[in-house]
Amino acid sequence: MDLSSLIELFMLGVSGTGHCLGMCGPLVLAFPGKTGRIGPHFSYHAGRIATYTGVGVLMGSLGLAMATLASVAGFDYLATVARVQLLFSLLAGAFLCLFGLGQLGIIGQPAWLTLASPEKIPGYRRVLRSAYLKTDPVLMAVTGMFMGFLPCGLSFAAFSRALAVSRPLEGGAFLLVFGLGTLP
Repeated sequence: MDLSSLIELFMLGVSGTGHCLGMCGPLVLAFPGKTGRIGPHFSYHAGRIATYTGVGVLMGSLGLAMATLASVAGFDYLATVARVQLLFSLLAGAFLCLFGLGQLGIIGQPAWLTLASPEKIPGYRRVLRSAYLKTDPVLMAVTGMFMGFLPCGLSFAAFSRALAVSRPLEGGAFLLVFGLGTLP
């Protein structure tokens, strides 16, 4: 694992501070920020960063599987990863365009788009309601874990970078330092 890549991912997180304040700031104010204490913030962000780290391990594992398959099939692994990253980028862009046009009322909201709602996760609403009413550290951590799955171009870029390492622990480390970079 090279230090420059870790710094790169940390700086990606730091450089997104303005974006994070605008997009996620209201969530942080609604949950841990409403208490006026620092403890709930630690729990919330620990949960969010744990999700990022877990996704990094998963992406590193997926990258390892792709590297193994590419070597067996005789393909260039990095070219294959680049193609997969491009495909994911195009799909994410199309998804966001459809979502945005639907939210603006320009097109009807496709029924399948509701499948992407975090509310489909069992227990999601109960955890958020409980976290809002109580300031239990475990509930704040679970809330942060749920929020780590929110669609975000910045985190998707970090996930994509973890895919290319083809080592699960390195993918986890990449997303851990990315998450730490998003704390400001």
